[in-house]
Amino acid sequence: MASSQNAIDFYLSEVDARIAEKQAQLEEALEKSENVRSHAETIQNFIGKYSNFESRVKDFQNEIVEMDRLIAEKQEEIDENRNFSRREEVQMTKLMEKLEKVTEERKQKERTLLKLYEEEGKTMDSSDDEDNINFEFQSSDKN
Repeated sequence: MASSQNAIDFYLSEVDARIAEKQAQLEEALEKSENVRSHAETIQNFIGKYSNFESRVKDFQNEIVEMDRLIAEKQEEIDENRNFSRREEVQMTKLMEKLEKVTEERKQKERTLLKLYEEEGKTMDSSDDEDNINFEFQSSDKN
């Protein structure tokens, strides 16, 4: 019975050795699995951060596009105002030229009238029976 006990002990020791070997392989596999899980979490975090980054990039790109649109609008307004100011300036120049022309014509008529009065021997301040003629010089500065 001793030999069968020895055989059983030998067999059990072989089984224990295989169990220990399988236990070591299992622990190694669990360690690898834990490493894989850790790497998977790292990758998942990276993907999350990248998605967040990508979303923020798109948001910034959209904001930049909107700002470009607003800049273009404001530039258009500025250009329109410049054109309007130029038109106003041209119009004002034309009006000033007309005013100068009319003022010069008035002065010319006044000189002609003075000559007529001088020919008659009267001054501009003298009055007739019913007519009181009084000319005042108006400067172009008054409106």
